[in-house]
Amino acid sequence: MERKNRVGALRKERRWTQPMLGEKIGVRKETISKIERHKQGITAPQAHALAEIFNCRMDDLYEAAPGFAEEAAPFVPNAGSFESRIPLDVHQKWYQIKKSYLDQIGYFDGAQVIIDVSSDAIRNLDIGRVVIANKYSANSSAEIIIRQFIPPSLLITNSLHNNLRTLNLEMDDVTIFGIVIILRVQPLAVAGPPRDLTWQRRALGPNLP
Repeated sequence: MERKNRVGALRKERRWTQPMLGEKIGVRKETISKIERHKQGITAPQAHALAEIFNCRMDDLYEAAPGFAEEAAPFVPNAGSFESRIPLDVHQKWYQIKKSYLDQIGYFDGAQVIIDVSSDAIRNLDIGRVVIANKYSANSSAEIIIRQFIPPSLLITNSLHNNLRTLNLEMDDVTIFGIVIILRVQPLAVAGPPRDLTWQRRALGPNLP
């Protein structure tokens, strides 16, 4: 599901004019106007700059899409749940997988993940690392995708039944905004006493148990 950008709303919250915002990210007022009117897409470098200027995640540059299942979406643990008691630092976020194309490596629909959105983590990607990214379209909207990173610049699916086109960070309009550091998989419902959820560690974070 593609989503419209929130650049105009974010700008107005800060009482900035279009020329002021354009100057901050190095583009003309006309470019800001076209982006806000959804007449022009946001390039990956512009998305990075806007997220830094607005002090938000790149995902926050876009409207939510209620009623539609993205590949992944922000997840808020229920108060008092085991997940809610896990200490996260400022760069760590919960996401839930809505539609997985990585079932061959254990990522299934409904699983929860903790991602690291720090620039240091994104700059130091290992082969096979699972990442969360924004895939941009020409009409200034984006969708959240979850992929496996293959150096130097490929994002692939890894599914037994349904693989999608490989994306290239250098050629396609796609930007990584987080890497998975913990995968939490909910087991299938079975008869008998409830079982604990299963953890799979993908990397060690400083505040993770």
